Amino acid sequence: MLHGGQIIIHAWGQKHVYEVRALPHEDYDVLTLITCQGFDESSGEYGWRLAVRAVLIDVEGQ
Repeated sequence: MLHGGQIIIHAWGQKHVYEVRALPHEDYDVLTLITCQGFDESSGEYGWRLAVRAVLIDVEGQ
């Protein structure tokens, strides 16, 4: 999907339109993890998302 492209999700009787945005280019290896946090058992939903970026500092077994 290219920058500026749209992702449309139909859920709960609504249409959610998202536009693709690129993360800035990095001159080194990075890993981006996105996960859900704050699970509420009574509603079965998560309260927020957590995004973490990590920089590659070592590769073992080479």
